[in-house]
This record gives sequence, structure tokens and C-alpha cells, in this order.
Amino acid sequence: MSHRVYVYNVSTPSEAQDTDRMMLEWGYEMPLLLQPLLVDGGFVAGNNYNNHTEPDNAGLYYNAQPGIENLKRFYDFLEKQEMLITNKEAFVEAKNNLFTYLDKLKLPYFHLDAWDVFNMDDTPHAEQAEVWLANIAHNNEIIKKAMENDDISLLNDSDLMDVSPGFASFAELLNYENYQYGWGHIWQPYEEEPEVEIYEENGLWGLKDKDGKVLLHPQFDEFYGFGPEDLAVVSQGGKFGYVHKSGRIAIPLVWEDAYDFEYGTTSSIVKRNGQFGLIDPNGNTVVPAQYEALESLDYSGHFTAKKDGNWGVVDQSGSIAINFEYDEAFENGHGFYHTAVKGRKNKKIFNDHFVYIGEFPLSAVESIGEGFSS
Repeated sequence: MSHRVYVYNVSTPSEAQDTDRMMLEWGYEMPLLLQPLLVDGGFVAGNNYNNHTEPDNAGLYYNAQPGIENLKRFYDFLEKQEMLITNKEAFVEAKNNLFTYLDKLKLPYFHLDAWDVFNMDDTPHAEQAEVWLANIAHNNEIIKKAMENDDISLLNDSDLMDVSPGFASFAELLNYENYQYGWGHIWQPYEEEPEVEIYEENGLWGLKDKDGKVLLHPQFDEFYGFGPEDLAVVSQGGKFGYVHKSGRIAIPLVWEDAYDFEYGTTSSIVKRNGQFGLIDPNGNTVVPAQYEALESLDYSGHFTAKKDGNWGVVDQSGSIAINFEYDEAFENGHGFYHTAVKGRKNKKIFNDHFVYIGEFPLSAVESIGEGFSS
């Protein structure tokens, strides 16, 4: 899984609002074709969402309306260039889709959140954000000169900063089929016809099927969304359990807290007497509630756990993958795992089989097939 970059249309920098809208989720970079959106009033401030790792909390903000107008000028400029666009019909469709989408954005700021990418480097996030700010401004200056001179040759790929090295020219990047002339970068929420409806009545939550038939009368204080195994967490009177989509109580409400079953796992985290353990989809105890903390680590059924003040890793059957002898929780490095070393920037690195590799900065670790380089 690649490290992600997010772009939002937001109303208030550093303060999340219900009206905020996610526009883009992309791997490693801010896509060049949409960088003209980030052209006016750029500044660095705290992220709206990835803001839980102070002081490493820095994102970019730009004025939205001038950016929208600038991107429209850019696409009009591209459309006029002879021999540049290989599929004119697809380009016009993408351009129209983009313009219609952008015209519906009403909030004043674009927010670029590269927290996940910044975590790959030990440089403070604020410093990395300033570099991104400068590089995006540099690219937009090149784009501006090309538009002002009506000369696509000025948009030289070799002069641009932080552009995917997989393309030999701007024309090749522009016409890359998977990018859909920029429209492919826009995040589209997956929607399907719901099989059931969670509904509220007099402050309590129940369940109906898609035809409106009541499966469970309103009785729950909280009713979360359905996930794997067609189970949803519900609560009543401070106790938690699970409901199946069919409307039956699949796991009784006996827990102090309960978490979703994650995709790729067959166990879920539950809490009893202040301790955490694991249960299977039938409610059977897989791991007794014996840990001070328990967090999902990956999609393969591994959990980072805390016992007697120390952290380790267990699998979904309760077997210990890494002994409980570390000061900090483990994290997934996408192909490897790591835990912090107090007082040092380096991390203790384990491969995907939980074999200890050594102590390195995250920026020095790279997965290469079955092994690692550092």
C-alpha cells in the first residue's frame, strides 16, 4: 500500500467541519494535472484530520476560487494545443466532468494533507510542508509561463519538481490512460444500493430491510455501520454487542466496548473489566480480555498489544508474534513493522514475518520484494 496524499475543500484551516469534502486520495505525490488548483495564497498550518501527532502536524492551504479559475484556464490552454492530446473526446469529457465538479465546491480553501508521506522522512513535517509549498509554486510558475506565451514547449517535464519519474514528457503524463486527463485523480465515493437501513426514532436506533420492513425496532443508543461478516456494533445502556444484517442479535451486548471486525481478519477487539481481548464472529472468546491496550495492526489479523506496561504483537488466534518487551506500540510500515526507540529518531524494524532486522530511520528502509534495503 502506498503512502497517501489527500486534498480537501474546507471552510476553516486546522479545524475539521462536517461540510469539509475530500477531493483526492493519491499515492506519494500531488498530481501535476491538478496542481494549478493550488496557486493562490498558499500557507502552512495544522491539518484538519491527520492532526494527532504533534508537533508533526502540518498541511498546506490555498484559496479555492482562484485555484478553480486557474485550473479552468489551464485546461482551456491544453485543449488548444495541436498534436498534444491523443484522445480528444476523452479529454473533453474529463474536462467537463472536472469543471462541473469544481463548480459545486463552495468552501473557501483547498487543504493538501501529506501527513502519511511526510512520515517517510525524519525531517519535521512543517519543514517538509514548506518544501512542498515551494515546489508546487515552482511548477505553477512554469505552467503560468506556458499559458501566458501559449507555448506548450515551455512546460518541460525536466523542469518540474516532484513529478512521477515514470513519464518521459508532459505529453506522456497527460495522455496516460489511467489518469483520465486528470478526472481519474478525483476521489469518487463508492455507492451501492443498501441492503438494510439503520433508522432513528425517538432517540433510539433500529433496523429495516430495503423494502422498509422493520427487522429490529428502535432500541439501541448507538448503531454503527455494517462491516465484514455482515455485523454492526450496537450499544444499549453502556454495553456493546453485534447485530447481523438479518436483524438478529449475533453477539449479546455484554462488553464495555467493541470494535468492528476488520477486513482480512476473523477476530475483533472487545473490552471487559478495563482489559482488551478478541472474539470471533460467533462471539466465542479467542483471546481473553487480558491486555491493557489492543489495536489492529494490519489486514492479516495481527494486533499490537500492551501487557504489564510493555508492547508486543499477537495474531488473531492469540499467538505471540513479538514478545512483550518494547516501550511503544508497533506500527505498520507497509511491508514491515516498527516501534519507536525512546530518545532516538531510529525505529526498531521487523520484517513481515516479525523477524527483527535492526534499528534504522524509517526513511532508510525500503521493501524490495522478499527483503529490505537500508
